[in-house]
Amino acid sequence: MSAGDTCGAIALTLAAYVAGRTLRKHLSHPLTTPLFASTLIVCAALLAARIPYDAYRAGADPIARALGPLSAALAVPLYKNRTALGRRIRVALFALVAGSLTSICVAVALGRLALIPRAVLVPLGLKSSTSPIALELARALKVSPSLTVGLVVATGMLGAMFGPPLLDLARVRAPLARGLSLGTMAHVSGSAQAYFEGETTGAVSGFAVGATGLLMSLAAPAILPLLTHGMQ
Repeated sequence: MSAGDTCGAIALTLAAYVAGRTLRKHLSHPLTTPLFASTLIVCAALLAARIPYDAYRAGADPIARALGPLSAALAVPLYKNRTALGRRIRVALFALVAGSLTSICVAVALGRLALIPRAVLVPLGLKSSTSPIALELARALKVSPSLTVGLVVATGMLGAMFGPPLLDLARVRAPLARGLSLGTMAHVSGSAQAYFEGETTGAVSGFAVGATGLLMSLAAPAILPLLTHGMQ
C-alpha cells in the first residue's frame, strides 16, 4: 500500500463524511443520517472507480487505528455533564440493565419463534454490544465472529437512522432519556447521532455505550447459553 493510496482512502472517507453532514443539514430524513449517507457515498465511489474494498480498507487503516485513542475524548463531555447524570445515576443504571437484558431476551425470543438456528440466534443476541466486545463474545460462545460484527454494525446504523424519529414519535424529549436509549440500542453509531442533538445527550449516550458493553460482557455468556439450550 503506497502513501498515495493511503492518502486517497483517507481523503475519500473524510470527503464522504463531510458530504453526509452537509446533506443532513439540508434534508432531515433517516436516510440522510451522516453515517448511512457517507457509507453509500464511499460504496458508490469504490464501485465507480472499481477499487476493491480490501484496498480501500487497507488505505483507511490509519483512521481505524486512531478510533481507539480518540474514543477517550468522549470522557470530556461526560465529565462536563457529570452533574446532570449524577443526579439520576440510579435511574440510569436501572434503565441500562433493563435495556441490555431486554435486548438479549427479545432477540432470542423472536428468533426462536422464527425458527432461526442457534448459529444465527446467538450473534443476534449480541447485536447491541460494540464490535470489539461482540467479537470476543462470539469467539467465547463459538459462533461466527464475522456474522456477529455484521449484525452489530447493522444494528448501530439502523438505530442511528430510526432511533431519533421513534423517540420523537414516543415523545421522549429529555436529553438523559434520549442519550441512554441511543447508546443502549445503537452503541457507538447511536452515540455519534446523539451528539448531533446536543452535548448532554451525546455525553449520556457515550456513558451508555460503555456501561452496556460491560453489562453485555457479564450477562451474555451466562444468559445466551441458557436461552438457546437444546437448539442446533
